Amino acid sequence: MEKSLTKNALLNIAGNGLNILFPLISFPYIARVLGPESIGEVNYILSVMTYFTLFSSFGIPIYATRELAKLKNNKQSFENLANEMFLISLLTSLVTYAIFIGLLLAIPQFKENALFFLAASFLIIFNTIGLEWLYQALEEFSFITYRSMIIKSISLVLLFVFVQSEDDKMLYLVITVFGIVGSHIFNLIYSKRFITIRISRMVFKNISKHLKPLLVLFFSSLVASIYLGMDILLLGSITNDYTAVGYYYAAIKINRIAITILASVSLVVIPRMSFLVQSGDQLKYKELLQKMFDINILFALPLVCYLLMFSEEIILILSGPLYTNAIITMQLITPIILTAAVTNVLYNQVLIPNNKENVIIIASLAGVVTCFLFNYLLVPHYAQNGTAVATLLTEIVVMAVELGFVYPLVKEHLFSASQKNSFIAVILMALSLLLVKYYVDHLIFTVILSVLFSFISYFGALLLLKDKNLYYFLNKFKYSLSLK
Repeated sequence: MEKSLTKNALLNIAGNGLNILFPLISFPYIARVLGPESIGEVNYILSVMTYFTLFSSFGIPIYATRELAKLKNNKQSFENLANEMFLISLLTSLVTYAIFIGLLLAIPQFKENALFFLAASFLIIFNTIGLEWLYQALEEFSFITYRSMIIKSISLVLLFVFVQSEDDKMLYLVITVFGIVGSHIFNLIYSKRFITIRISRMVFKNISKHLKPLLVLFFSSLVASIYLGMDILLLGSITNDYTAVGYYYAAIKINRIAITILASVSLVVIPRMSFLVQSGDQLKYKELLQKMFDINILFALPLVCYLLMFSEEIILILSGPLYTNAIITMQLITPIILTAAVTNVLYNQVLIPNNKENVIIIASLAGVVTCFLFNYLLVPHYAQNGTAVATLLTEIVVMAVELGFVYPLVKEHLFSASQKNSFIAVILMALSLLLVKYYVDHLIFTVILSVLFSFISYFGALLLLKDKNLYYFLNKFKYSLSLK
């Protein structure tokens, strides 16, 4: 039975919402207990480990999700492909871990923090058994949501119980890693309901046919990750200042949360988009693509507006007065939410379903050049603020390159009536927020009233404009209530 896209999207948003909610609960505590330098050091290590997990993934998450989605109605072929993906993941993880140990022994900066890097290396070990691509392909978002709830709740309790001072940064790292690898253990156990993992000669024989497309996707993911994830790594390496990394991490925390929420919807739709392209149903594909553009812009615009206007209040509440240097950094990088929203749709709903990995590589390479160029030009002079500007410029370049290649495919979906409604509504929202800024002078009251005014003014304006996408969500909500 075909699963509801709306339900899947809401479940995936809820799952990612948990990933967002728990850091929002824990970060104000952790930021004050550990301080900018320790926060920066731990997140620098995690940033480095991101690249090792990327190597061990080898492009499998996207490739497996796309290809398995096409085989959902053929159980044997589905299971065969899943086993081939598992074997490739196992082999790449072993190779990656061997490289990691070699670099740990060879690089002085790694050796100084060897215990921290070894603790974080469990991310590589458990990456193989994660099988997240299996659940994405099967659209098992209810399992993903409930699993996340359990693991994140345990992690949150452990964090408050055991992390009590700046000396507990190792415990903070270990608990953070557990919050990720714990989900992978659940995934492996639950996978028995869908596939039986077997490593046979036939599986070994069949993996060679996947290597070429995997290499293309891996390279595109690698290049993309360089411009997407090198911000913290370059900032820490160029400045050798973990405090600057701590300021930057505090500044991007909310932005990354917003981007994660928007990406949740895009990721849910990949299997359905791939299936529609494969079956040649262009009408439904175009309808869904239009909805994805409209919805991403509908939610991205008010987020950008609010975070630009209330960055000072957000930093003071979430991070504390030690992080005031992060306020300007947050303002500089906030527009990335809108560019990332458009890029997510181009990447997940246009390029991946239509097998245009070559465009992804070209755009990502342009992003890498921009990333390195502006980081090395700006960071020595402006530290975390230079990284913020470089990251924003990089995202703009990537979006522009992708849009340039696929413009004939997407031009009819840009500047729709719904998108124009969102722009009108966000202007009214900004005017209402100026009143809060001018008349309210209490930190907590300012945030509470600004959120309330944002919601009422933005969505109220969309209701008056009779925006079809807002009414779509309202009708879905009414329908769900009528079923209870």
